[in-house]
Amino acid sequence: MDKSFRDIPVGITRELWAATDVYVDGLLVHSFGNTGNPYEAFNPVLKYGKPLYLVPEKEYLFAIHVVDYETLFTQRELRLKPHNLLNFISLTGPAFDNSVTSKTKESYVLGTLSISVSVLLLVLFLLLLYLNPNQKIFQLATILNTVVLLAAIGSFYRVFYELNYIAEKAIFIVTNGLFLPVMHALTLLITEWVLKKKISWITISIVTLMPFTSALGHVFNISWPFGFVEAALLGYFVWLVFNSRQKIKKIEWTVVFAMTALTVGSLVWVFLHKYYLDSFYEYENLLKAFVLLSAPILFLVYVALSYKEILAEREAAAKNVIRITEEKKELLEQQNISFEVQVTKRTSELEKSLIDLKSTQSQLIQSE
Repeated sequence: MDKSFRDIPVGITRELWAATDVYVDGLLVHSFGNTGNPYEAFNPVLKYGKPLYLVPEKEYLFAIHVVDYETLFTQRELRLKPHNLLNFISLTGPAFDNSVTSKTKESYVLGTLSISVSVLLLVLFLLLLYLNPNQKIFQLATILNTVVLLAAIGSFYRVFYELNYIAEKAIFIVTNGLFLPVMHALTLLITEWVLKKKISWITISIVTLMPFTSALGHVFNISWPFGFVEAALLGYFVWLVFNSRQKIKKIEWTVVFAMTALTVGSLVWVFLHKYYLDSFYEYENLLKAFVLLSAPILFLVYVALSYKEILAEREAAAKNVIRITEEKKELLEQQNISFEVQVTKRTSELEKSLIDLKSTQSQLIQSE
């Protein structure tokens, strides 16, 4: 231990699920999980460093006993591959514990926000669907928000409750292998329906294949089928927008932006996870919240703008009805006045005719 460690509390931390015993000078100082029988993997999510009592300028001998098992669920996390060993075990200081505290608070805030907003959006679209059961957009938006809520719960469940390896990875696979890709495909489906007022067999095929190919990647590390389907999704989305560009209304661009935001967020997520793990862990929760909520919120904006447009059209129609009614009322009043004049004139003529008749009658009597 270098002398610069003087007066600095030192700890030790682990990054993988493989169970580990750590010995210092032949003495067991910490166990991460259980390397014995029954075997128990170590959950490394948001864990503080375990304290080590080391004296600066003194030499120590560390021995690490690792037990890793093959597993059906995401094998890469228990296998001791070279790239997994880069951050396998680390010495930590106070700054690390502060970062864990900050990350925990951030995870709680963004997790609670994502789940709460998802619940509110689902309740809102369910209410709109109840009031407008024949509106296709509300049917599709309700299905999408149900998937989003399940994805939000699966994405942040690990923050609120510590799980064993099997439960953790089962939720991970269902969330990342089913809910998130289906959410992406459903966003394409809604975009196509808004732009074309129909759903093609291409979109239905993408929605069907998405969960299967994603599961292959997350369970067996066979990623190329999912990459092919994702490329088909992006290509069809670009073609759909390009082909409809001259017919897209202003409010319909909101749906296009929803699909674009979700796609960009997903691509950034995958890129950082594959090539920049440190940046991924720093922005992971923010990316999750953005990917989960961007499309549903923008769909809500689309519905709000659509209703605003509908209300404006109905207001214009109502004003037109009122104008026509006023015109008819005015015309009726004019006709009534004309009718009264005609009645008065006719009455006067009848009275004159009656007087003439009486006069003629009198003359006839006199002549008789």
